[in-house]
Parts: sequence; structure tokens; C-alpha cells
Amino acid sequence: KELELAGELAYWLEQITRAKFRISRELPDLAIVVGTWDQWQDLLTASDQPPHSPEGYRLRSDGRKVWIIARTELGLQHAIYDFLESLGCRWYFPDPVWTVIPHTSTLVANVDRTASPAFNYRRIWYGWGARTEKLARDYQDWLKHNRQLGHFQVACGHSYDDHISPSQFSEHPEWFSYVNGRREPFQLCTSHPQVQKRVIEHVLQVFRNNPGANMVSVEPNDGDRYCECDNCLKLGTPSDRVFHLANVVAEAVRQEFPDKWVGLYAYAGHSEPPHFSLKPGVYVQVTTGFRYTKLTFEEQIEAFRKLGATVGVYDYFSVYPWDWDMPGVAKAGRVFELAEAIRHYHELGLTTYDAESSCNWGPNGLGYWMAAHLMWDPHLDPERLFRDFCQRAFGPASEHIERIYRRWANGERFSQRSLKLALLDLQQAYASASEPAIRDRLDRMAMYLHWLRLWSDYDRSAKWNQWGKLVVAPPEEI
Repeated sequence: KELELAGELAYWLEQITRAKFRISRELPDLAIVVGTWDQWQDLLTASDQPPHSPEGYRLRSDGRKVWIIARTELGLQHAIYDFLESLGCRWYFPDPVWTVIPHTSTLVANVDRTASPAFNYRRIWYGWGARTEKLARDYQDWLKHNRQLGHFQVACGHSYDDHISPSQFSEHPEWFSYVNGRREPFQLCTSHPQVQKRVIEHVLQVFRNNPGANMVSVEPNDGDRYCECDNCLKLGTPSDRVFHLANVVAEAVRQEFPDKWVGLYAYAGHSEPPHFSLKPGVYVQVTTGFRYTKLTFEEQIEAFRKLGATVGVYDYFSVYPWDWDMPGVAKAGRVFELAEAIRHYHELGLTTYDAESSCNWGPNGLGYWMAAHLMWDPHLDPERLFRDFCQRAFGPASEHIERIYRRWANGERFSQRSLKLALLDLQQAYASASEPAIRDRLDRMAMYLHWLRLWSDYDRSAKWNQWGKLVVAPPEEI
């Protein structure tokens, strides 16, 4: 794996310098040294140690060598892309058009820092999926280039159907939820001994088949409708029923796999903490939406923590049916508000960060890129990140593009006026930049603004019914 990562580093350095870099296990006088602490500690001092986090690394240059040293291969991957960023490389959006690689014949590196992530798992993911193989490939590369994911892999998604298929309902209706006087194949009957036994068996089998798995979800299916049979009602509230099953499974898992976890959300009908302690091995992601509780977000987190849970956050950066890819609507588009939220979640002691998002990089890509960096270090200056994107991606056109993104960041909703201002800014940006790479990015901006124009035209025309009667007043004309 180290050789593979060294090859990636060599590839990008060649893109920068147009020179070939030789990969060798020998140690010449001038070198970029890539490896783990265990491999190189005999040649280094105690001050060169990376942090003890599985993702921790150390970057140091001494005039003759650049040392890129990490605790693990994952940390080494992060270290390499951090080093490349220090040289000016950027992977803003997954589309290669948004990759920025500086070009120089002389490579100068001056680094001296240690790093480890603020959140042990960081995932900005497509809630609606990548629709093509290329989109999926580009997205996976973007995750790697921007130090996403992490060593503490989280699995908290809706899962009851994975453990017991609804196809078994006709044979065993008693395994499924009893709602409004009848059984239905939606949720599981969490009090049923056979249900508990089968969920335990399935979770254990997942761990046996996947030794590298860290967590298996025991989160209910989406949509509430929890079982209301007599035995389930005796367990207590919907949260009591859901977290009771999580406790039962976690206890069984820890007997065979002492370091494994079961995960679930504090979400919707089971947002409230249960009325009992949670077993070791129960991991809870508190959602920032669908919070059916009178507790504040902070109180909710503290309550689950007091019950014994380890807690992370599940956030909503962009959900297509909520924002329809409009600018300034999604949380990811309001980048400075987003930065404050990430810093706050870290201050609350949340250990992982899942962010449901959409494949809509036009209005929200800047927010996704900034969030990836802030998930690693919430104390980074969001204004500096914002300017980094505008200046490196657009060069002499940056001030014009910056105006567009600032309006979106301020939450200015889409209108005929905002579209006209964006088009005028884009026109000035084209007039300011001649470099092909920058104009390619401006073309991408133009595509998104054109889509907004088409949407606007449709929206305006849809306000008139088939008899030519105005149903909704159109927005104010410019």
C-alpha cells in the first residue's frame, strides 16, 4: 500500500513539475520520504512522531528531505494529500475540471506540522446516489483527495429490512410491527424473542464475513409505525422499544467482538432518549432534522451521552426535495453558517459527522469542499477557505465569481433579479480570464445559471393556467 501511495504522490508531483520522480526503497541524500512511524522511527527523533490517532501524521522538511510519516496507511494517504495541498494542489469538486494543479520547474517545500482529524469519521455523501459509474468514480476520488471518511466507520442507516426481510411476513407476521390493530411488514416487533435472535445472528454474521467492519446498523426503517403489541408497549415509549433492541444486540456483539459497535439514529419517533442506560457498543448519531423532541439539540446530545452512548451527528447539507438545487437554500450553500455549525458540533464533543447531500455541485460544491476541510479542522478560517476557492479556481475572474457565491452564502433566494446579477457577474468574469482551465470552470458556472434560467422560465409559465388566467402573481419585473 505504501508503494501505491508513493506512486500517487509521484504522479501528482510530475503533474506539477513535468519531471519524473523515482520510487525507491533506498534512502538517497535528497528525498521525499513516505512511510509509517514503525518503518522510519530509527532515523527520526521523538519530536517527529505523528499523533497517536490512527489517522495522525507528521509533515516535516529539513532542507534535504521531506518526511511524510503517519501511524497507519490511512493516515499516510491523508498526509500525502495534505502535503500536495501545501504545494497548491486543489480538488474542489469531483469533476476534473475543478482540479487545480500549479506548474513549476522548481519544487519548494517548507512544512512542519502534525495533524489528526477533529471527527473520527467524516462523510459528505449523495443521499440520492451517484447516477453513473463516472460520477461514482469521481466522487470516490474527491473523498480521498479531501481526507474524507476515516478510521471509525459509521453505519447507522435504516436497516430492519436488512436483518429480516418483509418477504417473510406471510410466514411469520408475528415478527413484524402491530399497528392500528393489525400486523404489517414495515417495522420489526422488537420485543419478540425470535426477532431479537435473528437480528443478533445476522449482525454477528456480517462481522464474521467482514472482519474490517466497525459497525452494523440496527436503525428502524424510515417512517415510524413502531410495533404496538402488548409486549412492545410494556417496554415503554417508541424510543424504549427501539433502543431496547439495540441494547440486546450490542450485548451479544460485544461477547464475540469486544471492539465492534451497533449504530442507530436519534431520529423522528425515536428522537427522545430511552428511560434506561445504553449498553457498551451502542453508537448514536443525533440527527439535525426530524427531531421529534422538546429537548434542544444540545440537551439531546447530553442526555444520550449520560445514558452511556457514544454520539455523533447526522446532518443535512442538501436534500433535493427540500431545496430543488436552488442557490442559497441548502445548508451547504450558506457556507459561513455551515462553518459555524461544524465548529459547534465539534465543541459539543461529537465524534463523527455524516452529511446527507445531493449531487448538485453548482450551488453547493463550495460548501461541500469547505465542509470537508472544516470536518478535519473546525478552527480553519472559513473566509480564508472561501477566498482560496475563488482565487485559485478563477484567478483574475475571482472578484466577479466571489460576488455570486457571497449572495448565495448569505441565503439570498433565487429570483429574476439574482439571476440577472449572476449573469452580469459571469459576463465580467469571462471578460477577465483567458486561461482555458478557468474558462472551463466558468463554462460550468454558465451551465448551472442556464439551468436556473430554464427553471425560471418554466416556473413563470406554470403560473398561468390553461385558460390564460393568472394563478399566482409573477415576481417583480427587472
